[in-house]
Amino acid sequence: MTRQTQTSENNVETLRSELKTLREDVGELVQTVVGMARDGATDTKQAAAHELEHRLAQLEHAYGVARKQGKQAVETAQQTVEAHPLVTLATAFGIGALIGHLMRKD
Repeated sequence: MTRQTQTSENNVETLRSELKTLREDVGELVQTVVGMARDGATDTKQAAAHELEHRLAQLEHAYGVARKQGKQAVETAQQTVEAHPLVTLATAFGIGALIGHLMRKD
């Protein structure tokens, strides 16, 4: 074997070794990126779940407040009707007559 052939073979062997190391490094890099993506997806999913729970709690609170106010309004209307039945009847009749007049076609 000549010195040049020996050097060429050494260079080829060195290149193979470096390519093998590069392949391993790329494989590790891919696994790291995949792991980071999973972690990011998990974090995003957890943040979305937390936000959803927060919004649901707000919605439940708003529903409770609206329901309480609606119930109070109905009770107030019932008390008013019971306290002043003739005024309530006359008011309902007047509103009905007004709507009927507005909706009548000439």
